[in-house]
Parts: sequence; structure tokens; C-alpha cells
Amino acid sequence: MIEDFHIRTTRDFLASSARLLERSLRGFDMADERNHIRIDSLCKDIGALTGTRATVVLASGKVVGDSEEKPSSMENHRDRPEISSALSGSLGVSKRFSDTMRRRELYVAVPMIRGDRVVAAVRVSKPLVAIDSMLREMRFRIALTAAIAAILAGIASYALSRRFGKPLDEIKHGLERFTRDDLSYRLPFLLSTKAATFIGRPNSFMNPVASFWS
Repeated sequence: MIEDFHIRTTRDFLASSARLLERSLRGFDMADERNHIRIDSLCKDIGALTGTRATVVLASGKVVGDSEEKPSSMENHRDRPEISSALSGSLGVSKRFSDTMRRRELYVAVPMIRGDRVVAAVRVSKPLVAIDSMLREMRFRIALTAAIAAILAGIASYALSRRFGKPLDEIKHGLERFTRDDLSYRLPFLLSTKAATFIGRPNSFMNPVASFWS
């Protein structure tokens, strides 16, 4: 459940970042190659600002901007699941291994629509190792909190047993002495009113008995 929550939260963050980049690109003519350098620069700025990897892919699958790689060295991305969904006009989400970055990543891509056509896909991703690290830290904190709670409960239980266990043992010992006709023993006094009443009765009962036999 915790992992699902963080995946959803990260996915929503990536989708918001992708939409932010898509809005920033609305003034660019995607077909003009002279704009591709500026698009790549913008991807690098967005990536640095959000701590993510930002990529822009044309409808043909050609990469024209990437925050971590040189676009001209990247292969066609049209067959990537999240890119394919975005180029079809839908939100694309995928968790998979990146051949380029050599690591597992969570990808979210949104369509860039001009008129009635999807002209590009804007994708933002984040390494799953970062999410896994965050989950490990959260699990550790939960486990630590549970351990501390268990220790405190154990201390409280031990303190209570020490508080009431010894007097009750003394009462049991005293009653055993009474049954052996040793009437000189006095039961201990507890702070509890009920316990004091309970203890007072044997003592008050034994006083005249002890006097009679003394």
C-alpha cells in the first residue's frame, strides 16, 4: 500500500512536470529543426529544476530534446509504451528498464496537440531507485517507531508488575503463615484504596486472635 501510494504520487508529479514542459513548448514550431537546440536546452533546464529526466519526441519517434543525453545519439522512441500512448492522444505511463540510462525508471508522457494533430510527446521520468530508497527509509522509520513502542510497552508492563507483583507475593506469603497459625505477621499496605481495604481486613481480624493466643 505504501509503495502504491508513492508510485501514484510520483506519477502525478511527473505528469504535472510533463504538462509544464508541454505548455512551455507551445510557441515552438516542432517541424523547424532550428528550434530543436532550444527545445533540448529547455529539457535540460526543466530536468535540473525538477530533478527528473525530460524528453521530447516527435510524432515520427525522433528525439529532439533530452535533459541527460544528446538527442542525436538516441534511437527512435516511437515504440516506447509511454510514447506510443502519448502519440495516440492519451496519458502514457510505464515502469521499465532504460536502455539509455541503464536503470529502471518510471515514465510519464503527455501528448502535444496542435489543432487536431498530435505533433509530439513530452515525457518526464524518474529513476525507480530513488523511489525504492524513499520507501526503504519510510519502512525503516515505521519499524523503528514500532520497536520503540514495543520497548516502552515492555518497560511499562515491567514497572506495573514490580509495583503490584511484590506486594501480592507478600500477601500470599502472609496468608500462608496465617494458615500455619503464625499470627504475628502483618500484611503489607498498598496505596490502592481497594487493596488497603482488602489487606486491612485480615490484619484487623488477626489482631484479637493473636492477642488471645499470646
